[in-house]
Order: sequence, then C-alpha cells, then structure tokens
Amino acid sequence: MTLHVPTEERDPQTAAAGREQQAARVGAIDNAMAGLASVATLALLGALLWPNPQQRGLAIAVCLAGLVVVLAWMLFRLASAWSRRP
Repeated sequence: MTLHVPTEERDPQTAAAGREQQAARVGAIDNAMAGLASVATLALLGALLWPNPQQRGLAIAVCLAGLVVVLAWMLFRLASAWSRRP
C-alpha cells in the first residue's frame, strides 16, 4: 500500500509550473468569453438594425441567447474565483 503524497510536497517546481499552466488556460478561456460577449453585443446591435422585420426577431433572440450563455459563464467564473479566496 502506498501513501499519496501531494505534488507540492514531491516537487514544488513541477507543482508551480502546473498551477501557472492552469492559470494560463483559465485566462485564455476568460479572454475568449469576453471576446464572445463583445461579438454577441455587436451582433445584437446589427440585429436591431436588420432590414427585414420578420427575421429581425429571430436574429435578436439568437443574439440574446448567446449573451445569456456568455454572461452565465462569466458569473460562474466569478463565483468560483470568489469562493476560492482565502
């Protein structure tokens, strides 16, 4: 039977590199979500100016749905970061 030793105790440098890599991935995901929010906002503005009124409602609904998903993700990230605070 072996005893599980946390990575931090075995090799602090490897653990630090793993944390940095994880932070970089999370930062990249957050940046992508912020970009998606920007694109969805611009698309919503474009949908509001859509020339065909029958398609305008569908375009606005799709853009709003995209914004809701992106904002929900951002709130989830904020809540998870808030809960990890010391």
